[in-house]
Amino acid sequence: MAVLRSRSGLMGGARGGWAALALWVALTACSVTRPEGSDAYPSLDLATDTQGLADLGGGAGSATDLEGVWYLRSETANCVNASGAVLETVNRNWYRVSLRHLEYPLGPGVEAMYEATLLQCRVDLTPVILNITPSVTYGMLDAQGSEVFHFIQTTVGGKTLLTSTTMVEQWGVELADPVSEALPISAEDPRVVDEDGDGSPGITMTLGDGFCEMHMVQRTVNLYAGEAQGFSLLQGTLTSDVSKNILGGTKPLCLTKNILAPNPARNHFMMIRADGNGDYPLFDGDGDGQPTCLDLRVDALADAVKAQAGFEDLTKDHANCKGIEFPK
Repeated sequence: MAVLRSRSGLMGGARGGWAALALWVALTACSVTRPEGSDAYPSLDLATDTQGLADLGGGAGSATDLEGVWYLRSETANCVNASGAVLETVNRNWYRVSLRHLEYPLGPGVEAMYEATLLQCRVDLTPVILNITPSVTYGMLDAQGSEVFHFIQTTVGGKTLLTSTTMVEQWGVELADPVSEALPISAEDPRVVDEDGDGSPGITMTLGDGFCEMHMVQRTVNLYAGEAQGFSLLQGTLTSDVSKNILGGTKPLCLTKNILAPNPARNHFMMIRADGNGDYPLFDGDGDGQPTCLDLRVDALADAVKAQAGFEDLTKDHANCKGIEFPK
């Protein structure tokens, strides 16, 4: 896979001597919100809750060695208000994640810190309106390049827990402040990028088998919290905040912006070691000796990875959207 550029969120991509200082300042000044339903996970608001984190115990030297190449599978559920009909949609994502153990000084209770370099390999979306399935091309995903964020490791009640810093995906846009800056509303905005190189602004999402095309910009902000199962598996929950603006389209349906409301109680993810250096085999479908995004784009291998991890896909059910409140 060609990596054309590296983009990251609040804590991404730093290298060199200044990186240690910048990372430590970020961790001691920023609050990392836990995914809903993850009360067992430590709060990482080190600026205001240092003593609370110190009380968790742990300490240097007890880190589980998670360095290596992993595959991450996540599912996030949203409810869509489509012309009065409230429907559930599930976003299914595959990523390749490379973890690098950092040797920076750690705060009290923090056992290890890992730099995570992430490539988005595959996006599988469920049908919404008129049973039409939206899709994006592998070319667009390849053009994204890598995102860099971090995992912080602690131990609570004998369990090894990892909580991520903010991971931001930007589709078709380059924001100075990836987390909170308002998205462009016009194709003429200089922040809009022709991500997939098709001559249309932003990224192009296709509805159905070429029924229509939507040109859009999108931002996704993810936070992960999971429990390590030894050296080779991480399972947990995530929050995922998605915002988008439609810049153009080829038919009225593709110009319609539906109202989304997240249903985070349904979200889950797993990370499984893919490089053969743990409890599981090397997940290499094409025989090149490396676990890559190309391997995950083969259904048989992706299914084998899920089976190895015991990961079950969500079953879409519109009844899950009863009682969900939509933004005004």
